[in-house]
Amino acid sequence: MLEVDPPSSQEFLAAENVSLRLLLTQAEVSAQTLLAQAGIDAKEREASDKLQKLIWMNFITASRTRLRRLARLSPKAFVMHRARNMRSRRSKVAC
Repeated sequence: MLEVDPPSSQEFLAAENVSLRLLLTQAEVSAQTLLAQAGIDAKEREASDKLQKLIWMNFITASRTRLRRLARLSPKAFVMHRARNMRSRRSKVAC
């Protein structure tokens, strides 16, 4: 039978050193990947926040515009408008 000498402590430490260096390299690659992903996620979040703000501002502007239009209607004009609608509905029902 072939006898194999057990590795010396120097060889064992050298092999362990190589193994640890490989693990450190893998950890560095993983860390860089995570940092890149975090950067992408942050950019997507920022874009999402900007879009949400844009939609909200558009909603507010449209609401203010409608309120200004309603405010311009005098109470008399509103009553007349309503009366015309009622006459229109009555004429449709009578037909």
